[in-house]
Amino acid sequence: MAESFVPDSWLMESSVSGIRHLPSAQREPRRWKNGGGVTYDVASFPEAADLDTFSWRVSIAEVASDGAFSLFPDIDRTMAILEGEGLALAVTGMEPFEVRRDHPPTAFPADRETFARLLSGPILDLNAMSRRSAFKNSMKVVEVAGVRSFSTGGHAVLVWCSGAGRIVCDMGIVTPNMHDAFVAQEPVTWHMRSEGSATALLIEFAPTA
Repeated sequence: MAESFVPDSWLMESSVSGIRHLPSAQREPRRWKNGGGVTYDVASFPEAADLDTFSWRVSIAEVASDGAFSLFPDIDRTMAILEGEGLALAVTGMEPFEVRRDHPPTAFPADRETFARLLSGPILDLNAMSRRSAFKNSMKVVEVAGVRSFSTGGHAVLVWCSGAGRIVCDMGIVTPNMHDAFVAQEPVTWHMRSEGSATALLIEFAPTA
């Protein structure tokens, strides 16, 4: 992610054709692959892929009780907590660890047996998953205070997490709602602004081939 300076004038005239807006209000809930919870599909590639054929996938999941995660062969996962305190995870072959709302996003393999224990009540989490033979995923927090601009080199998904702001996409300048997503599948420059303080999560998918 490369940073650059953008003057305030971008708000009057900018649009970015390579960035699509995917409103959170249009998502439909569905059961986890193993039936143990509820998930909301944010974006995937290819777009028509199912849970067994995606190259990468971003989703938001509700976790209301302790239990096992679904298994995804040949998939790596990165997770961040959007709401609630967090999870304690036991992943086969790894030392137990916690994923908390105030921690950086955490990466772990999705094809190992994983048991999750709620730390304190239900949570909402953001998941990025990628097939090892196709992509490597990374997730980071983006802080927005004033005008911010940066570039991504290919496949990327940005999820708006908190605060009021505006972002430039193919529809022009939009005011994102909580957990709205913005998707790019080509090199683009992102422009956004917050009058106060806002945060988003940026996921990038780099080809492994």
